[in-house]
Amino acid sequence: MLSTNKEIWVFLSHSNEDYEKVRIVRNLLEEMHFRPIMFYLLCLNDEEEVSDLIKREIDARTRFILCDSENAKKSKWVQTEVNYIKRNRRKFQTIDLSKSEEEIALSLKEFKEQVNVFISSPESLAKMATELYERLDLYDLFVECNVISEDNTRDLINVVMRTSQSEKGLLVFLYDDTCSENCKEYLREVVAMGRTILPVNFSKEKDVEIEEILSEGDVIYLDNKVPSVDDIMKLVLDKLFDHKSIHVFANNFRNGKDKNDKEADLCWDVYETKAWNSDAPYARVSLAREYRYGGITKKDLKKAYYCLQYAVYGEHLTHYERDLKELQSLIEEEKSGDKKIEENDVKD
Repeated sequence: MLSTNKEIWVFLSHSNEDYEKVRIVRNLLEEMHFRPIMFYLLCLNDEEEVSDLIKREIDARTRFILCDSENAKKSKWVQTEVNYIKRNRRKFQTIDLSKSEEEIALSLKEFKEQVNVFISSPESLAKMATELYERLDLYDLFVECNVISEDNTRDLINVVMRTSQSEKGLLVFLYDDTCSENCKEYLREVVAMGRTILPVNFSKEKDVEIEEILSEGDVIYLDNKVPSVDDIMKLVLDKLFDHKSIHVFANNFRNGKDKNDKEADLCWDVYETKAWNSDAPYARVSLAREYRYGGITKKDLKKAYYCLQYAVYGEHLTHYERDLKELQSLIEEEKSGDKKIEENDVKD
C-alpha cells in the first residue's frame, strides 16, 4: 500500500474575537495533517494594503474554511474574505463555531473527505496505479494506492470497513480482464460505504457483473475508450478543484521552485476548459490575461481578444472595452509585422 505523508495548507477565515474556539478548529485540522493558516495583520494600517494582501493569499491557496459566528458576521475582514471567495466561485467549508467540539470534528471530517483519493487496481495494472498515485500526490490531496491480490483482499476490505466513516472520498478503480472475484468483492464493499467511484475499464469487453455493482453507487465516468493516466488526472482534478485552484497549481508547476512542465501543461488544459465554462464573473477576463501576457501558457493575442470580447459583450463587463481595443491594435501590429517578414523572405 502506498500512502501520502504530507500536510495540506488550509486558509481559515475567522474573527479574532473567536480565538479560543478557532484554536479548537486549528488543533483538529492539524491532527488530520492539515496546516491551518491563521494570521493577524497588526503591522499594517493601510486598509487597501490589507485587503490586497488577503486577496493575494486567497488566490495562492486551494482550501478554505469559514469559522462562522456572530463575531465573524460582524467582522469587516471576514466578510471581505468570504465575499471574495464566493465571488470567484471558490469551494469552501463552513464550520459553525456555536456547535459542540464533537459536531465541529464531524464537519471537519467531511471537509477532509474532499481531499481523499483512493486508487485500487489488480496486479496487472499496478504500474499505472503507481504512476497515478505519484502524480496525484503532487497536488493538495491525500492519496492512497492499493493493489488487490488474492492474498490481501480481505485485509483491504477490513481497512475500508474500519475507516469508512472518516475516510470517504473518491475511489479511482482500475480494472481489466484479470479482475477477480476478490476485486469485485472489494468494489461491492466500497459502493456500500458511499465513496464516489471513478471506474477505469481496460477490459476488451464490458464486465456485466462490475457494471451491475457500479449501478448501485455514486459513479463518474471517463469518455475515452482507452484512457491514459493524463485522462484520469484531468477528470480527478476537474472533479475535486475549482478553476482558480487549478490555476494556482498551473502557475506553481510552471514558475515555482519545483517546476514541472508536464503537470503545468495538464493543469492548463483543465483550467482553460473550467475557466471558460465557469459562472465566475471574471473567469474569462483571467483567461484573456493569461493568453495576452503568457507566464503559464504561450501568448495568443487572438484567443485573448476572443475571451475578453465575450466578457465585454456577453457578460457586460464594459470597463474592459479599452483593454479590448488595445488587444485589437496589438493583433493588427502583429499581422503587419508578419507581413513585413514575409515580404523580406520573398526578396531574399
